[in-house]
Order: sequence, then structure tokens, then C-alpha cells
Amino acid sequence: LVLCDIDDTVIVFEKLGKKWWRERFDDYYERNGDYEFSEKAILKEWIHQIHKQRPVHVDEEGFTDFVARIDATGSTLVFVTARSSDLYCLTLHHLKQVGITPKTDVHYTNNTPKGDYIANVIDFDDFEHVIFIDDMEHNIASVQRVFGEKVDMYLFSS
Repeated sequence: LVLCDIDDTVIVFEKLGKKWWRERFDDYYERNGDYEFSEKAILKEWIHQIHKQRPVHVDEEGFTDFVARIDATGSTLVFVTARSSDLYCLTLHHLKQVGITPKTDVHYTNNTPKGDYIANVIDFDDFEHVIFIDDMEHNIASVQRVFGEKVDMYLFSS
């Protein structure tokens, strides 16, 4: 079983990378000094922007090879995103825009820590080997905290 993040791992919005997020967050935080408010404001702005932009593959050839290896080993790819389930249709549209049609449900954690979400929602007792891939260190740490050595974790960087 391969559990894989979507944003900045599989697809990216060219003008909305980590640098954009950090700069916008810093700007909000500098103006109001409230961490939670700044997080909510930047998320709202990001959601507004992704409605207007078309995503691209982070690494189309790498992803194609990755899926071929998953298929060749009889594994299952499951997308796990921090996005809100309100973005269900938009997320599927974004994936289709880059030629991806998920074979299983996409899991929306609604910003719940991914380790907790996976423990409560995804049953992987029937899988011999579980891999988790994400571009955010705090998501890797969350899965590590909940599952320890039961899951192999990979921090993705492009």
C-alpha cells in the first residue's frame, strides 16, 4: 500500500509553491501577529488561487514510473491530502488536468494530522508493506508518531 500526498508531491501550482506560502504567511503574520489567523488567511487565499490556476506535474516522468512500479508489484496507490473534503470535485478536476484518474478514493484529512487520520480511517491490516510519501516534515512526523516502524516514510522534495 502506498499512501501519497497530492499537493507539491504529485501536482503543483507553479506560482503557489512553498516560497509563496512562506512569504504570504510572513506578510499576514507581520501585519497582525496572530499565528492562527495568518494560517487561516493564507489557506483561504491559496484555495482562492487554486480555483483559478491549472496544476502541473511535479515530475511527470517520475510519477509515471512510480505508478508503473506500483502496478507491477500489485500494490495500491491511495492519495491522502490535507485538503478539505469541500474541495473534492476540484481535487479530482486538478488530477484529471494532469492525466491522473485515481483508482481508489482520495482521502481528505481536512488538516487533521495525517498520522491520526490514517489510523482512524484507512485499514491496512491486509497489506504486508505500507509506504507514506509527503513533502511536509510535520506530516512525516505525524505518521512516525502514530505508526513508528510499521510504515516506511519518505519526505518528498522536488
